[in-house]
Amino acid sequence: MFSNNSILFRGEPKTWYGVPGTSAEKLENCMKSYAPELFSKTPDLLHHLVTIMNPSILMRDGVPVVKTNQQAGEFVVTFPRAYHAGFNHGFNFAEANNFCPADWVDYHRIFFSKYFYFKFSFRWVVVR
Repeated sequence: MFSNNSILFRGEPKTWYGVPGTSAEKLENCMKSYAPELFSKTPDLLHHLVTIMNPSILMRDGVPVVKTNQQAGEFVVTFPRAYHAGFNHGFNFAEANNFCPADWVDYHRIFFSKYFYFKFSFRWVVVR
């Protein structure tokens, strides 16, 4: 799904780092190469939102990384399969939500074939 990760209404800015969905496998392989023991214990580790790596290491290993600084009144959209991480520069007031246009359904085939064994019911998301 697309994710409106943050509509920053007011307050201090936020810095975002992202890897495009077209490079998701590069990022996944890079992360696994630096922490194979973590992934052997928890194969779906990247879906737990607890793992982060220095962007310089990713770029050194050929993973494209983009960065933006979000100010109040701006929003950041993450595209399907893209990875992202961010941090606040202080207190702020923001909101996040997920959405999917009609053409998102095409992504379900990739998603389902890759992640179906991770206790996630794609059918529930699409049907309900």
